[in-house]
Parts: sequence; C-alpha cells; structure tokens
Amino acid sequence: MKKLITILLLVPVLSCSKEQDNYYKPFIENLDSLDINPKLDYDYFEFRIGPNSRKVFISKVREGLNQKVCDELNKKFDSISVKTGFSKFPHLLGFHYVLSQYQNETKIWNTTSGLKTFLGEIDTETEAQIYIMSLGFPPMINDTARTGVKRKMDKFIVRASRMDSLCNPIVTNRYTFSIDKRGLIDTLEIKMVHRDEKGCI
Repeated sequence: MKKLITILLLVPVLSCSKEQDNYYKPFIENLDSLDINPKLDYDYFEFRIGPNSRKVFISKVREGLNQKVCDELNKKFDSISVKTGFSKFPHLLGFHYVLSQYQNETKIWNTTSGLKTFLGEIDTETEAQIYIMSLGFPPMINDTARTGVKRKMDKFIVRASRMDSLCNPIVTNRYTFSIDKRGLIDTLEIKMVHRDEKGCI
C-alpha cells in the first residue's frame, strides 16, 4: 500500500515539470546539432564572430565526416577574411557571420537576408533565436527572463534584450517578437528592464 501511495503522489510533480518545459527555453551556448535547411546537408559550417576574433559560436559537422576533415575545414575557414556581417550590437565590437562547406564549395553568409537563405524555413527554436539575434539582439545565455523562445502553434515567440541607450542613461529594453517560418516578424511588446541615469558604456 505504501508503494502505491508514493507512485500516485509523483504523478502531479511529473505533470508540473512538463508544463515548465513548454515555457521559454534559453538560448543554448553550444549546440551539438542544429536543424539547418534540410534541403542542403552541409558538410560543415561555423557561426563565427568577426572580424578579429576567431571564436566559433555554433558549428555543425555532417554525420560521418571524420575529425581530420573537420580540422582542415576549420583551418581553411580561419584563413578567410570577412569584413562585415550581421548582429552589429551597439555595445559590442564586431559582428557575426556563417561559413559553410557543401560539395567542395565554401560560402560566406554575412547578411540577414543571406542568413535567412542559409536557414531555410524558421522551424526550430534555435533558428528563431538566431534570426532575431541577426537583427541586433545579443543572446543572454541561459537567462529566460531576458532571452528565450517558445513555440506557439506555427510560430515562435522570442524574448530578446538590447541596450537602446548607452550613456546617461543606460537603458536596456526587453522585446517580445512573434516570428513565422518565412521570417516575418511582429513586435508584441517592448518593456524597459534596466535604467542607469548616470552610467555610460
């Protein structure tokens, strides 16, 4: 009888956990896989920060590609000079861009429209966040109060933050966007989340 009672008590807890999973998901810092344009099975791609930093934000390798080939492609990408890109955050130097390899062809994707072509349909939470990020909204890693995403029917609701004033005052606003699979965006809400009257960046 004691065992039966324990099992019954666990059911509501599991249900509550499932509800929380349907709320805003955080922007993940490193991804093992990313559903990118299923029409093209890229051999390798890297989502990079430029121009001087060689930091790779997200990368993906086609299944079955060996490590030696990956290392060679990484070195090849290091040698490519990219002068401009998207995600030009006002309080940060640099920009983002994507390098991809497909059937011996290397491509640079460094505009928002180019990123949209690279992504194909916006059909995953991560793609929705990356697309909003390309418009100048930096990700706050694992902070769903400021950056997060959830699916709502055939659209995604993305929460994103940005410093809209950098000096006297510093103002950070939180935006809530709706984005559909074609990349069409509606602004649902803008809310100030931080204000420093005397600060400067």
